[in-house]
Amino acid sequence: MHNTTMTEDIYLNRLIIRRESVWCFLASGVRLQGIIRSHHEEAIFLEPPRNPGGELMMVFKSQISSVMPTSMGFTKTSAVDRHGILAENSMTANG
Repeated sequence: MHNTTMTEDIYLNRLIIRRESVWCFLASGVRLQGIIRSHHEEAIFLEPPRNPGGELMMVFKSQISSVMPTSMGFTKTSAVDRHGILAENSMTANG
């Protein structure tokens, strides 16, 4: 049986190549959405959906609890199941 381990770098690079929109959940409960443009050892650089080609947000990896493609779907219930109570607290009136 072939066992493949997906490392952080491989996962982030795939998201960058595919230009896939992601949810980035922070440990503080904040939920960010955007396209990852690049990353390095300590941070990712996220392009907000409402500012394509504009300024990027730098998000420190130490503050990220998880990154999930938006294509996986997102509901309040699924977020709580996957990410615990912090994700529930990050919900907005629109989402």
